[in-house]
Amino acid sequence: MVRDSPGYRDEEFRVAKTTKKQFDVAKPGWLDKLLSYMDVDDPEMRRSKVHAFQLIFVVFLCAEHWQKALGKLEELDSLVSVQLSLAMMFGYMALFVRSRQLGFSGLAVVHVLVLWNSFPWSGNHRYLEFILCVFLAFLNGEKEDEQKLLLNSLRWMVVVVFFYSGLQKLVNGYYFNGEFLAFSFSRDSFRTVLGTLLPADELARLASYSYYKEVGDGPFIVTNLPLLIVSNSIYVSEIGLALLLFIRKTRRFGVIAAIVFLVGTEAIAREFFFGAIFANMILLFFPSDLNRKLMPFFLCLLVVMGLVVFGVLPEMDFH
Repeated sequence: MVRDSPGYRDEEFRVAKTTKKQFDVAKPGWLDKLLSYMDVDDPEMRRSKVHAFQLIFVVFLCAEHWQKALGKLEELDSLVSVQLSLAMMFGYMALFVRSRQLGFSGLAVVHVLVLWNSFPWSGNHRYLEFILCVFLAFLNGEKEDEQKLLLNSLRWMVVVVFFYSGLQKLVNGYYFNGEFLAFSFSRDSFRTVLGTLLPADELARLASYSYYKEVGDGPFIVTNLPLLIVSNSIYVSEIGLALLLFIRKTRRFGVIAAIVFLVGTEAIAREFFFGAIFANMILLFFPSDLNRKLMPFFLCLLVVMGLVVFGVLPEMDFH
């Protein structure tokens, strides 16, 4: 074909147009850029971080099923028994590379049964566990591109959970006058720790209420300044932690602050299962595989919880 002929120019235009389309397809879109904003990984550590995260998550997820079943041992129904059996089977499958995604798919189905059976009293962390199972079922942690997508998605979840949790408290307003914390005095763990912030007469007033047993108790409002400061600092801290983790320059400090905040709040609430799983997610912000290095700590925590359940250590309610 002659270079200056119309046919040659048409062919040249067609090739250039095709090349531009291929370039446009290869160019990362806004969603890729948004997810990549959370990318902090050392490529050599990425696989180790994913493996450690999956292992810690599966072990605590299965342990939580056991703890719930043992707590209902005298009235264990067939549905709870089926849920426990399926969780153990799929949890075992999730430990191995070849059956991992199928295992997490099964754990997601089990969580649907759990949420259905306990609705509307299901804990918020149960929904988070379900979402994690779905992500781990769809994304193959052995493939490099999916490893990156998985880790970035998990980090975004941490930011969203912190921000939305703080925003919800701010919008509903039950922390402004300490209402939620005052009502939480019905639980021993809250009363033991936060009771030190209240004068004796105020503590006696809150202790006199029947809480869940009767309607009309109250008011669940406190005027004590230290408790009001603690109450209002909770939603401020959660929104602030979300921003610290979002901004790259403050991210490392945000990770440390988030761990300290999580340990403090979950120690009072005694939500050890959620605390361990969420701490496992926060640790993914470190460039190194710190979650793998801290696996002995997670294992020790699980052993202590097991000793409490079986009565070897003093009795303690935890979730």
